[in-house]
Formats: sequence, C-alpha cells, structure tokens
Amino acid sequence: MALAAVGFVLGLAALPFLPGDVPRQWNNGQVVATMPKLCLLLVPVIQLAVTMTVRTVLGAQVKKAPALTGVARVLSTVVAVVCLVLEACILLTAWGAALPVEGVLLGALVLGGLCVLAAPIACMLRDMKRGG
Repeated sequence: MALAAVGFVLGLAALPFLPGDVPRQWNNGQVVATMPKLCLLLVPVIQLAVTMTVRTVLGAQVKKAPALTGVARVLSTVVAVVCLVLEACILLTAWGAALPVEGVLLGALVLGGLCVLAAPIACMLRDMKRGG
C-alpha cells in the first residue's frame, strides 16, 4: 500500500510539470498512443487493485500450501514495483527522455520473477534452519 501511495504522490507532484498528453503505448521504443495527463493517476489505483487481488487470491492458496508463505507478499510487491517503474517511464518519456521502455519493463518483470521464485526457497531454507 505504501508503494501505491508513493506512486500517487509522485503523480500528483509531477502533474503541473507534464504536457497535456503523456505516453500510453510504445512500439519499438516509440510512443504510438497518448492519454490525458490526469490518467497518470490511474496507475497507482490499478497498482493497488492488482496488489490487493494478488494478496487475496494467493493468501487463500497459502493456507493449502504453507511452503508458499512468502510468495503472496513478494508477488504483490513485485507488481507494485513494476507499476512504479511504468509510472517512472511514463514521466520520463513525457519529459522527453529517450529510454528503452520495453527493456526497462522486461527487466523489472524478470527480476520480479526471480524474486517470486526465490521466496519459497527462502521459506524452505528458513524452516530447515529452525528444524535442524
């Protein structure tokens, strides 16, 4: 929830300095569609909705498989960080920075996926340490 608040505050702080339209869609590093700058504030709202959905759905599954204890928290954090990266990409591109948006988001997803895979392993190692 704190990351959604950070995204919302970041969006509000940047709003006066943005042009009328901000990037919405990229293709091969080029902006191909824009949206009104107020829509930037929807990114943290979507982030919060997805994060809460992931926690709720995976939280119910954790009760069935205790080895997955940290996965819901890690996955929801990864989703929140990817949304913050997306918001930062939108802001930087709107201000004229040329950056490989697809590469940045892909990197965030790959690192997030590694974190999600590492969470159950860390829980198992912690349980092994306690047991032995």
